[in-house]
Amino acid sequence: MKKEIPIKKNGYRPKDAILRVVNLYILKKYITMPTFSKTSKERLLTCHKDIQTLMNEVIKITNITILCGHREQIEQDKAFREGKSKFKWPKSKHNTNPSKAIDIAPYPINWDDVDGFIELSTIVKNTWYDLKSSGKVTETLYWGGDWRTFKDMPHYEL
Repeated sequence: MKKEIPIKKNGYRPKDAILRVVNLYILKKYITMPTFSKTSKERLLTCHKDIQTLMNEVIKITNITILCGHREQIEQDKAFREGKSKFKWPKSKHNTNPSKAIDIAPYPINWDDVDGFIELSTIVKNTWYDLKSSGKVTETLYWGGDWRTFKDMPHYEL
């Protein structure tokens, strides 16, 4: 007959405690939280404080890349010519300083993975709701994927 290890006051057996420590070690060593690349950080710094707060929370949940924050006139005109924006300079929310718009994508980027952008939007919207409820952001957030005519999956704006 096996002798049962007695349960300690805190409810754990000594063996359970050791397994928890080992599991934590493995998680910390081999599973890292996503972080922004240097380029993504630079792009994020061109954005409104509420967008920065939001994206710094989203990166804790899922890996994303920041494609664009603020756009100067040359960049905006190019985006318009290529059909990536509906607005010429200076009408886009990307043209304010700081930018009231950001374009992001799940990382690694797969432009054909529409479901990936939809899943990301759910994370972004839920995170925004939590931040807004706690008073950490004040503006209203809109997602370009919700627009009727010009579906802009990477785009979020205040």
